[in-house]
Amino acid sequence: LQFALANTAEVALGVWLLRRYGRIDRFALSPRGYAVALACGAFLPQLLGATLGATVLQWQAFGRFDRVWPDWYIGSALGAVLV
Repeated sequence: LQFALANTAEVALGVWLLRRYGRIDRFALSPRGYAVALACGAFLPQLLGATLGATVLQWQAFGRFDRVWPDWYIGSALGAVLV
Protein backbone atom coordinates (compact mmCIF):
# COMPACT_ATOMS: atom_id res chain seq x y z
CA LEU A 1 0.00 0.00 0.00
CA GLN A 2 2.91 2.35 0.60
CA PHE A 3 3.76 2.38 -3.09
CA ALA A 4 0.24 2.48 -4.47
CA LEU A 5 0.30 6.26 -4.92
CA ALA A 6 3.66 6.27 -6.71
CA ASN A 7 2.79 3.35 -8.98
CA THR A 8 -0.72 4.58 -9.75
CA ALA A 9 0.54 8.09 -10.56
CA GLU A 10 3.23 6.63 -12.81
CA VAL A 11 0.80 4.47 -14.77
CA ALA A 12 -1.80 7.24 -15.04
CA LEU A 13 0.79 9.71 -16.32
CA GLY A 14 2.10 7.15 -18.81
CA VAL A 15 -1.36 6.46 -20.17
CA TRP A 16 -2.14 10.16 -20.45
CA LEU A 17 1.17 10.96 -22.17
CA LEU A 18 0.83 8.08 -24.62
CA ARG A 19 -2.74 9.03 -25.49
CA ARG A 20 -1.77 12.68 -25.89
CA TYR A 21 1.59 12.46 -27.65
CA GLY A 22 2.45 8.85 -28.51
CA ARG A 23 -0.11 8.05 -31.17
CA ILE A 24 0.39 4.70 -32.86
CA ASP A 25 0.47 6.15 -36.38
CA ARG A 26 3.42 8.35 -35.41
CA PHE A 27 5.07 5.48 -33.60
CA ALA A 28 4.91 3.14 -36.56
CA LEU A 29 5.98 5.55 -39.28
CA SER A 30 9.08 7.31 -38.01
CA PRO A 31 12.04 7.04 -35.66
CA ARG A 32 10.96 10.34 -34.10
CA GLY A 33 7.50 8.90 -33.39
CA TYR A 34 9.11 5.87 -31.80
CA ALA A 35 11.31 8.09 -29.62
CA VAL A 36 8.30 10.14 -28.50
CA ALA A 37 6.32 7.00 -27.64
CA LEU A 38 9.27 5.58 -25.74
CA ALA A 39 9.77 8.80 -23.77
CA CYS A 40 6.05 9.09 -23.00
CA GLY A 41 5.65 5.50 -21.91
CA ALA A 42 8.98 4.40 -20.52
CA PHE A 43 10.99 7.39 -19.32
CA LEU A 44 8.91 10.42 -18.29
CA PRO A 45 6.29 8.70 -16.09
CA GLN A 46 9.05 6.87 -14.25
CA LEU A 47 10.49 10.22 -13.13
CA LEU A 48 7.28 10.84 -11.19
CA GLY A 49 6.99 7.29 -9.85
CA ALA A 50 10.62 7.10 -8.72
CA THR A 51 10.41 10.50 -7.06
CA LEU A 52 7.23 9.67 -5.14
CA GLY A 53 8.45 6.18 -4.22
CA ALA A 54 11.86 7.35 -3.02
CA THR A 55 10.21 10.11 -1.02
CA VAL A 56 7.93 7.60 0.73
CA LEU A 57 10.88 5.34 1.52
CA GLN A 58 12.87 8.25 2.93
CA TRP A 59 9.93 9.44 5.06
CA GLN A 60 9.65 5.97 6.54
CA ALA A 61 13.42 5.73 7.13
CA PHE A 62 13.91 2.77 4.76
CA GLY A 63 16.55 4.47 2.65
CA ARG A 64 18.01 7.77 1.58
CA PHE A 65 16.36 9.46 -1.37
CA ASP A 66 19.61 9.83 -3.34
CA ARG A 67 20.33 6.10 -3.05
CA VAL A 68 16.80 4.80 -3.66
CA TRP A 69 15.78 7.07 -6.55
CA PRO A 70 18.24 5.85 -9.23
CA ASP A 71 17.50 2.19 -8.55
CA TRP A 72 13.75 2.81 -8.61
CA TYR A 73 13.96 4.83 -11.83
CA ILE A 74 16.18 2.36 -13.67
CA GLY A 75 14.11 -0.63 -12.59
CA SER A 76 10.87 1.04 -13.52
CA ALA A 77 12.13 2.27 -16.90
CA LEU A 78 13.51 -1.17 -17.78
CA GLY A 79 10.26 -2.80 -16.72
CA ALA A 80 8.27 -0.42 -18.92
CA VAL A 81 10.52 -1.07 -21.91
CA LEU A 82 10.21 -4.82 -21.45
CA VAL A 83 6.44 -4.63 -21.23
